Amino acid sequence: MPGLLIEVDKIIKYKLNNLINVIEKYPKTNNTVGVIFIIDDKSFNRLTGMSSDLKKSYLNSKKFSNSIKYTQFVIYDKKKRIIELRCPVDYLNEILYALILFAPRDVTIWSGIVLDKRSKIFIQSGFSNPYLTDKSPLGYKFNNKGFAFTKKNIPLKYIDTKSSQNVVDYIKSQITRKSCIIYARFTPKAVKYLKNLNKSFLVMGNKKLSEKELAGSLKVSKVVNINNRIIFELSGVPESVQTGAEVEVDAVWSRYNFHTHPKKAYVNHNVTNGWPSSQDYLGFVQLNNHTIFHTVVTLEGIYIISFTAEWVGKVKNMDHKYILKHYNIDHNEKISFQEYVDIINKKKYKDKPPLFSVKYIPWDGDTCQVFPIFYQKTGENCLATNEAFEQYKNLYK
Repeated sequence: MPGLLIEVDKIIKYKLNNLINVIEKYPKTNNTVGVIFIIDDKSFNRLTGMSSDLKKSYLNSKKFSNSIKYTQFVIYDKKKRIIELRCPVDYLNEILYALILFAPRDVTIWSGIVLDKRSKIFIQSGFSNPYLTDKSPLGYKFNNKGFAFTKKNIPLKYIDTKSSQNVVDYIKSQITRKSCIIYARFTPKAVKYLKNLNKSFLVMGNKKLSEKELAGSLKVSKVVNINNRIIFELSGVPESVQTGAEVEVDAVWSRYNFHTHPKKAYVNHNVTNGWPSSQDYLGFVQLNNHTIFHTVVTLEGIYIISFTAEWVGKVKNMDHKYILKHYNIDHNEKISFQEYVDIINKKKYKDKPPLFSVKYIPWDGDTCQVFPIFYQKTGENCLATNEAFEQYKNLYK
């Protein structure tokens, strides 16, 4: 059945009294309130062929009000570009299609608090980026806490329903934890992409880049459940790559990011090992919990930098000068790459527990292995994708 979206203010302005009786319990808010009427095809087709005056008369008729099968209020914030649904009970796809027809396309649709048993229905309708809350982005306080979802106001294309459901299950599994833990792995394609970044000359798109340090972001491309463990699979984002000097580059601001140590950096510094420098560790600290882990891509393999569980969320207490002084191991030190990792992972921070957790994956090793990472909660949520993290911040800023 089709849906028709009308602003409540217009119903009141044009004194459509029959409809006013239907919508008398509409939400009272400073934002624009609309109502979607789910009606039969005959009534919808009749309306579309009418002039404005005839439409008003028909909308105010008993015949039209009797044709209404369901009503759903929506709240629209023009400044934030958000439409709140507040969880319709029925006709979800019809409601969403009405929004595509009658509402702006550049808005984010917010689901409302979705009961556990109905999460699958919303996911199948294109909603994603779940998180726990009892408050709407526009300030409405619900009586219960539950999952909320968002979607873009565009026709559906491909929907990865399994990944979205796995994210719901992941967030549930983290509720009782003080900090979050994620299990992640690089896809084979991501490994090839990262390894190629350190070639003497790198062609990206139409650009040929000289051998300089590069930085970029990684994204969660899929979330899988293997033996009851939720695993976040990471892929490259070629359009995010930035170039720096031949020995230095700023990190890209994202949940997962990397920078390279190209061959020329080894030659310029006359070193044989490309493990992270103390500046790399400080750079990770300065990302201020925005980044879950940072990857240093070297000639020998991948180094993954994160915080230990004891230090998650405590970056404001970290001494930058101390880090620069105590985490710089000579790059010509006669130790193995794994010995370097062991030194960092056991290194106490001012007689307190170790600060950093470093994982090393050689290019000739199991590059797609699963590894655990601790990171800080956002409010009460573990938001492991860049899209979910950024969207949550934008919704509640």
